[in-house]
Amino acid sequence: MGNKAFIKSLRLFEGDSMKKIILILVFLFLLLTAVLLLNQPRKRIVVGTLQGGISTLDLMPDVDVRYFDKTLDLAQALMRGDVDFAVIPAELVAKIRMMDSDVKIISVDMMQNQAIVVKDISSLEGLRGKRIGVFTPTGTFAMFSSYMSALNITDFKLVDKPPAQLIQAFQKDEVDAVVIWEPYVSKLVGMGGKILVTFRDLWRICGLKGDPVMVVWAARPGIDADSVNKVMKMREKALSEWGNETLVVRVMMDKYGLTAEEASFMYKRVEIVKTGLDEDLKRSIREVWYLAWRGGYIQRDPSEIGEDAFWSP
Repeated sequence: MGNKAFIKSLRLFEGDSMKKIILILVFLFLLLTAVLLLNQPRKRIVVGTLQGGISTLDLMPDVDVRYFDKTLDLAQALMRGDVDFAVIPAELVAKIRMMDSDVKIISVDMMQNQAIVVKDISSLEGLRGKRIGVFTPTGTFAMFSSYMSALNITDFKLVDKPPAQLIQAFQKDEVDAVVIWEPYVSKLVGMGGKILVTFRDLWRICGLKGDPVMVVWAARPGIDADSVNKVMKMREKALSEWGNETLVVRVMMDKYGLTAEEASFMYKRVEIVKTGLDEDLKRSIREVWYLAWRGGYIQRDPSEIGEDAFWSP
């Protein structure tokens, strides 16, 4: 009986049965390989950011930078863990947190560098009835709306276009003013525009306390401390290089197509944050979230966002 059973078992490896077993083994091998690859740590830090905005990331060649055209695509990539970190507007973090994703702010990169750039307007009151160019699906527009509402200046005409088209509209006199961020502010100034008021000015005019945070570093859900420490050390190196105006001007000329004069002007007006994430910065971020909520960018009261939105070692 033993020999018969053995011979019968060998028949399982004949014909179609043999093919099925081989296919199953191949599938299991591929599945195991995929699992092992997914669990292997990335060789390089992957950072996502939006096209057309400056940050210290511009001076960090040792990271794998992935650029996104759409805010939602970047937000989803960060939530999925397709990128380890994202350099994004502070108000976008609040929006992502309200999607029940445990992304965390690990550092502030720079303060608000947006401005209202004009040709012939000489005062904020002069914006009344004018054509204001702005890209409405942004936190910048929400901030602008909140600032203008606080000053009771809302009777203007919005011209909604992406940044590159706003530059063209300004050149063709299709708008009277443009609300935009760097490097576009400096580019418009190089074209003959003048800064009517900066967002930092508006922050103070509206009586807000602290400093107006713009760009932050956010980490994907489940990020590990080693990765955070690694990327922050890279940023420390970038901060030291930011002190070299000649270097930064050259990088901005190459990366954003600015002239030497435009890049130098931009360098002098932006404020990079060199300190860690302290309580003052956290309060300022919450103030920015509140402004974004009032401007319609965030749909719920951001006061419900807890302290776990900020990285704690």
